[in-house]
Amino acid sequence: MKLIITFKSKNLLIATVLMLGLLIQAPAAAGNSTTAKANETYTSISAIPAVLSNRHHEQHDASSAISPAAVLYKLKQKQKITIIDVRNPEDFERLHIPGSLNIPLYAVKTKVFLKSFPVVLINEGFHYSALQSECRQLVDLGFKALILDGGLPAWKRKGGRLTGDPFALQDMKTISPRVFLPEKDSENTLVIDISPVHTEISRQLMPYSRHIPVSAEPGE
Repeated sequence: MKLIITFKSKNLLIATVLMLGLLIQAPAAAGNSTTAKANETYTSISAIPAVLSNRHHEQHDASSAISPAAVLYKLKQKQKITIIDVRNPEDFERLHIPGSLNIPLYAVKTKVFLKSFPVVLINEGFHYSALQSECRQLVDLGFKALILDGGLPAWKRKGGRLTGDPFALQDMKTISPRVFLPEKDSENTLVIDISPVHTEISRQLMPYSRHIPVSAEPGE
């Protein structure tokens, strides 16, 4: 299964899902030993673990988000803001916002010196659930924490500076099934299934997706 983020508009992330054949490969949830092994192929609805199929629309907390334009304005006004990039060190070194700090998401709460000024958490823009959960915890601990809406791609679109390899932005248009799983049922995400046949299994795994089949012709 290949997952491609096509664009982001008016706070709506649109993901295109291409199913290879009529089978669906569904990943196990990270850290959950009760689910099936990652990349296991399911051929019947009864074989799908409940953690994959029993989903409901989830809404993002708008109060925890800040737009790239708002951050750029605050920086232009010389306001003290710390931008924290929570991606892995390799991705950070390849491309990042000048002056941002690279700190793993789980470790941000241990940096008590960050309580002095607002902190803005940033990643590639699609994996929002983990940021939102950690942001709530940080606020409870006394941090002034927010999430950069749209991540690095949105930052670039609004004219924000980046240092490193600009082609790294292209890689952010593709996400893994493991990252896609917790985000697919968000009200901020529109999933488009372009497989030739909309199977009952795909309906079960992605109940809020839209089926728009395309031809198998090259370039369609």
